Amino acid sequence: MRSWWLLAAGCTPEPAEPGASVTWAEAGPALARCVACHDGSGQGVALRTPAEVAPFAEVAAVLVRDGEMPPWPAAEADVAYTQDGRLPDAERELLLRWFDAGAPGPADAEPVSGPAPVTLERVDQLVRMESPWTPRSSDETRCFVLDRSALTAPFVTGVQVVPGAPELVHHLLLSAVVPDGVEPAPSALDAADPDPGWACPEWLRGGGVDGLGGWLPGRSPTVLPANTGLALAPDAELVLQAHYRGVVAGSDRSEVHFSTANAVSAGAAELRLAHPDWVAPEIAVAAGSTRTWRYETTLERVFPQTGLDPARPLDLLAVIPHQHERGVSIRVLAVLDGVPTTLVDIPDWDFDWQLTYTFAEPLAVALDDSLRLECTFRNDSDRDV
Repeated sequence: MRSWWLLAAGCTPEPAEPGASVTWAEAGPALARCVACHDGSGQGVALRTPAEVAPFAEVAAVLVRDGEMPPWPAAEADVAYTQDGRLPDAERELLLRWFDAGAPGPADAEPVSGPAPVTLERVDQLVRMESPWTPRSSDETRCFVLDRSALTAPFVTGVQVVPGAPELVHHLLLSAVVPDGVEPAPSALDAADPDPGWACPEWLRGGGVDGLGGWLPGRSPTVLPANTGLALAPDAELVLQAHYRGVVAGSDRSEVHFSTANAVSAGAAELRLAHPDWVAPEIAVAAGSTRTWRYETTLERVFPQTGLDPARPLDLLAVIPHQHERGVSIRVLAVLDGVPTTLVDIPDWDFDWQLTYTFAEPLAVALDDSLRLECTFRNDSDRDV
């Protein structure tokens, strides 16, 4: 079976009812969910013990109450995901009571360990940035071309992006870019800059851009189903886009781990769901206004860009919503045999939390099914953008 990736691009609850005090023994296991990101290794505040949590207990209560933490911006959809990041109600109420009490606990409490990080079962190749990079500002995005000569197998089956300096890196995105003769090739952009890489605040453009994976705190590696692989074109250039939001001085040399295969029974590809007219001419949003775009297309129309065999059965594996800082909301639906199915719905877009939503079960689609994309943007400036 052929499988492929899809890329589309309130009210505050009342405080928890007072009740019996929450002990550290009760709060610790629930706090372990937070430690998955807040383990002290990256930019997040360390939250492993009562002593570490106590100074932030009031702020933590607000963030958990408002649903900002743990980060899971997606609303209910018509599909289930493999890793739903929402706190179960019982754990949420328990933590809120503990936060509201000031996060009490023994001074010598053992630090809580988060869940074991998910890694690739097998690493066949490791590719690193050619040289370390020291960010020049506290908010910088830079792209680096990686040497792919070690990737001799034709198919990629798993990708794990590993930050060299988590305390500097906000997020990392890995793409395979086939130069199309219209947009400058990544290698040309790299060569034009005397320093390693080049400044790239925008998303990578071009006719042949495949997303392979990424990293942000708590994100799992990309793992394709058994006997499924993404064909890496011989002329594709590997580009690692790094967003640095450094709070300390230092250098980063991130790396990528690959699982590969010489042969697979099913192919995979990334489909970018966006109308070409959204690129040229560019979307215009008037000063001080909000504007929504709605786009629907059949799979038959956009499927050729995947490079897969349309005669084989098709599955959707995941959806990765993407917008920039003026995004307000985004929703992606598949219309299956005339019935709309919500794949992801993010009513309050947050540029800092761009997650991959992997379906618990692959979603079968047909070429005459269609896909819908709804994006809302807000322009708070005094000029059209």
